[in-house]
Amino acid sequence: MALASSGIVAPGFASSRPTGIGRWHLLQPESRLTHATDAAARIATEEMGKTITAAVAEVEKCAWNCEYYADHAERFLAPEEIHTDAQRSFVVFKPLGVVLAVMPWNFPFWQVFRFAAPGLMAGNGGILKHASNVSGCALAIEDVFVKAGFPENIFRAILVPSSQMESVIKNEKVKAVTLTGSVPAGKSVAQTAGSVLKKTVMELANSLLSKSSISLRFVKEAIYKGLDQDIDQGLRLEADLYFLMHTTHDRSEGIRAFQEKREARFKGR
Repeated sequence: MALASSGIVAPGFASSRPTGIGRWHLLQPESRLTHATDAAARIATEEMGKTITAAVAEVEKCAWNCEYYADHAERFLAPEEIHTDAQRSFVVFKPLGVVLAVMPWNFPFWQVFRFAAPGLMAGNGGILKHASNVSGCALAIEDVFVKAGFPENIFRAILVPSSQMESVIKNEKVKAVTLTGSVPAGKSVAQTAGSVLKKTVMELANSLLSKSSISLRFVKEAIYKGLDQDIDQGLRLEADLYFLMHTTHDRSEGIRAFQEKREARFKGR
């Protein structure tokens, strides 16, 4: 299992960062993503319904992210001198070890690479527990790092149900946890991690709409704005609109107006 060996690899890899070899490693995923953008994008489209245009843009953003941290990690991780009364005071940045990432489906590549690129350049290992409906994306991301020449098991995807996450979090190889997801999911992970005093970083979000406090007109306007700015946000709002329309008298009119807007927005994709 990935957890059995990742903790051994990370400290050794950490000794190389952020030297030239570390930078070279992170430039390899950038190159592979650039040359396999369409193939990676198709996986996202097939698994979670993202339009191919949006999926391609997401993969390209991930490639840029790898290049960015490859170019700037050395500066970010350099010791910082602090002026005090002591002979010398400074801050150093040391890797934590293996970081468990619990990631959502809505941006199946970006959510992972925005964590993995800086995390690996800082000398950490990574274990990815992705949303169950984007397992193909999870394995594709792992494959990117394997083929990029990273040390064995430095980044692994695990395909396990949520019911098994407590034991994964408590595994002694895991030193920290990061999660992007709902408030209930965050509470569950934080409770488990806190019980064994492990560091956590959370990005939490709930449904944006409440049928008791938001009008149908406001919902539709929010969806249209979401579609104009971010496809995934628009689709998430669509689900809330559908829910709200079940409690309104003008449900059919609202759906018809939304469909017209969506068809216009996605025309040609």
